[in-house]
Amino acid sequence: MKYLITSITIALFVCSFSLKADETPSRQKVYSLVKQYQTTDWYSEQAIMWGEYLATNDQDGDAWLNFYTAKRMLKIYRQGVSHDDLVKIVEDMGKAIPNSFEFHYVSYWNGGNGTDPKLIEHLNKAYEIDPRRPELHDDFMSYYELNRDMDMLEQTAKKWLSSNDISTGLYAWNYNMLQSCEQNAILFTSGDNDTYPAIELQHGLGIRTDVSVINAGLIAIDDYRNKWFAELDMPEMTKKYDDFEGWAEVEDAIIAHFKDNANRPIYFSISARPRLYEAFKDEIHNVGMAYKWSPKKFDNIAVLKRNYEKHFLTDYLKYDFQNDISQGVVDHMNGNYLIPLLTLHNHYNESEDPMAEETGDLIQRIAEKNNTEDQVAEVLNKTNRKHASSIGDPRVLTENFVKISDTLYAGKFEVSNKEYERFQMDLLKQKRYDDIQVAKAAEVNWKGLLSPGLFDDSESGLFEHGHPEEAGLPIVNVSYAAAELYCHWLTEVYNNMDSKKKKFDNVEFRLPSEKEWEYLAKSGKQESAYAWGGPYVRNAKGCFLANLDMTEVDKKAKAECAGEGPNNLDGGIFTVPVGSYLANDFGLFNMTGNVSEMIQSEGITKGGSWNTKAGIATLDAKESILTPSPEVGFRVIMIVK
Repeated sequence: MKYLITSITIALFVCSFSLKADETPSRQKVYSLVKQYQTTDWYSEQAIMWGEYLATNDQDGDAWLNFYTAKRMLKIYRQGVSHDDLVKIVEDMGKAIPNSFEFHYVSYWNGGNGTDPKLIEHLNKAYEIDPRRPELHDDFMSYYELNRDMDMLEQTAKKWLSSNDISTGLYAWNYNMLQSCEQNAILFTSGDNDTYPAIELQHGLGIRTDVSVINAGLIAIDDYRNKWFAELDMPEMTKKYDDFEGWAEVEDAIIAHFKDNANRPIYFSISARPRLYEAFKDEIHNVGMAYKWSPKKFDNIAVLKRNYEKHFLTDYLKYDFQNDISQGVVDHMNGNYLIPLLTLHNHYNESEDPMAEETGDLIQRIAEKNNTEDQVAEVLNKTNRKHASSIGDPRVLTENFVKISDTLYAGKFEVSNKEYERFQMDLLKQKRYDDIQVAKAAEVNWKGLLSPGLFDDSESGLFEHGHPEEAGLPIVNVSYAAAELYCHWLTEVYNNMDSKKKKFDNVEFRLPSEKEWEYLAKSGKQESAYAWGGPYVRNAKGCFLANLDMTEVDKKAKAECAGEGPNNLDGGIFTVPVGSYLANDFGLFNMTGNVSEMIQSEGITKGGSWNTKAGIATLDAKESILTPSPEVGFRVIMIVK
């Protein structure tokens, strides 16, 4: 399942490792990011060094494997490596070392780890050459899991366990995830590190074999899904994968089918993608390292407390017992403990239970390893506060809205980092820990998005108008669920205020529909290519009117325009402040460009971004962007009831 890593997860994986000034880079063993986190710069250095080494040592199989792995990680991180580049490496390996373990193993890996007989032949060849190699375990585990071959799953699990290939911290994490589920539960997972170790524990050690661990990526495969349906005594789905419009629709239909037909309790790993349960998030309840789906309310804190006190392994959270190359991976996974531990800590504090000290210490340690000390410190210092919003003046919520009609108001600007941070801090103060997880904005390596050599190391001019994370710039790289949550939060906070300063009694904040967005962008006009009304992206002076990718616009001579340079023809490399350029006739800024804006239809954005070609950023056009992106933000409208 190495191919199941999603772009959201990838963004969270980037860690801040760096060489000291006096250290010279050297060739090192390159692992998949599932096992060890490294920076994109590190992978780039390793790819270059191993490539140079292979130029004179092309019979070295280990060198080929390190070179391929470094390149594959760069592809996952979207650093200019394509699938065709990886195919070319495999072809070169076939010429240089055709009968090697490394060639057959990489051929299988590059093919997608599937059940294609030709791919399996490569996997078996690799095993024949060197059956002791730990790289093979997860591939065979995937193969036998897809075929639900229980005997071979047991054999493979025991071999993998005895190899000491996986960190004990990941085993402990998965043990606690399994123990969070009640008997005979179905547990949906999302990635490698919340799936493989759990399956190993079940088939290798007999731990919680009653729980059906189902990876949400693999279950999309028709034959595999039907095998599970047969085991769980469920009817098959009437549609197959190819009958659906896209991946999101497939996923929604599968989860709905399990909810409707599985006569078993359903859980989701705490690290699973929130989109799996977004459609029924109000029915999701945290009980430890998993969320339970239950349309009926229950005392989930009591269940969480029982799981933590009676079933969880926690010593590994208190101490680092060994020098573990996967410690960064373990620390990242352990960050998922913050939600249940903060909930427990608050409960223990309110009941004056001495366990509050233990949970407080664990929270602090986990926060330090995940660079979230500031966020959790504010919560820990205010656990006795009433769970109410900290927003005192309703006018701060509506000050940037423009009246369009008696019942419709629109955000003058795209939602800024300042506004979004106010939302996140209020969630913390209200102790809405599950929502905090949904509202996270993934980190962006902005310089890594540029073509190599575009800017020197000084980054002169790169953030001339402010770093994209500064207060006045638009929030980006958040999920559709986070944008929806922001709107619900605005609505809830405003309507619950008892203040004479409120202009309206009852309102609804939400994302605009596509029709509403186009009406706002066109200022009510019937036809308009761009938000300023005209068909051209320059004004009469020759200056650009929006923050778009202008590289394909003609470079005709023009007057000098503020903020322009050789690499930022419209004044912005990435995002610019939300009040930049001229507003349209409704008084709305950046309806064209800056960030592509989410609308009510999930996965659809409008208006184009700093990275959208000017010719395709017209108001009638739309983009399909299904995951958080540095190019996507959102704008809110207000409906007066």
